Formats: sequence, structure tokens, C-alpha cells
Amino acid sequence: GGVQAVSLPFHNPIQYVGGKTDHLPTHNRVKIRTMANSFTTLIQNYDQIIISPHYLADLDALGSALAVYSLARQFNLKAKICWDRKDVEDSTRIAFESQFTKEEIDEITGDMRTIGSLINDKTLYVAVDHNSPKQAIFPSLVSKFTDFAIIDHHRPGDEKSLYPDAKFKFI
Repeated sequence: GGVQAVSLPFHNPIQYVGGKTDHLPTHNRVKIRTMANSFTTLIQNYDQIIISPHYLADLDALGSALAVYSLARQFNLKAKICWDRKDVEDSTRIAFESQFTKEEIDEITGDMRTIGSLINDKTLYVAVDHNSPKQAIFPSLVSKFTDFAIIDHHRPGDEKSLYPDAKFKFI
């Protein structure tokens, strides 16, 4: 319904594609860099990171999850992406499985049982491409976490639907 894509061509102004109304950027580069630094500082306070795309994950959600996974691995943190083949869009599953071997997918991802066994007080739950626990790929596990971060580009909905006391919000 809103802006679908933003392009920042080299030495040209930002272009918005797919939106029905005019939108202005809400974050400047300094603020984005500050938020990125805050997020990297935050994740380094945890032993492991669990990354959750939304249910019926699309390329946007899985790409975001892979980016957070890669960032966590840069800091030698354990990380897993919540994954269930049936809870991902077909085209996204096909693209993902064509880029990684079965062994790599098993290393990168975890099913509900695996993720559930990893939860402790030094685990950070990172919600990507959604801002409500009800939208998570494994919503029944969300209440088992104590620390949350949200990275999302959608407008937040009902305040009651947001993750409780998220330590980091980039919406």
C-alpha cells in the first residue's frame, strides 16, 4: 500500500518507486550509521542471536535475516535463522535452497525444536521484516525470549502487537 522500493542512485536524489503518495526519507545517513553502530554494540552483549523472519517469509524477510546472520558471524557469535520449509514462500525457498547446500542450510537455520533448545538469558531474538510477535515464523516461541530487537521497514501497527520491551527498534 505504501512505498514499495527506494533507490539511491550514485550522485542523484533518492527515488521512491511503487508508492501512491509522496514520501520523504525519515532517516539521514548519520542517524542510520548511529543505529547500525548501536545494533552491532547490542548484539555483542549476547552469546547467540536468533533471527526470525515473518511467517511465509519472502525474499525481503529472508534477505534481512541473512544480513543479520552474517553480521552476527562477523563477531563470532552463534546465530540461527528460524526456518521451516513450509513456512516460507515457494520462490524464496527455491532461491535459498539453490544458493546453499543442505549442510550450509542446516548450519544457518534451525527448526522450532532446535531454536527452542537454544534459548537462554544470553540469547537475543531479532525480528526482521515484521514488528509483531503474531507475525513471527514461530510465534509460540516468542514468549520464551527476554531480549528483543526489531529491524523492520513497515509501519508499526497496534502498539500492543509490538515486541515487549525491545532493546533495539529500527522501524
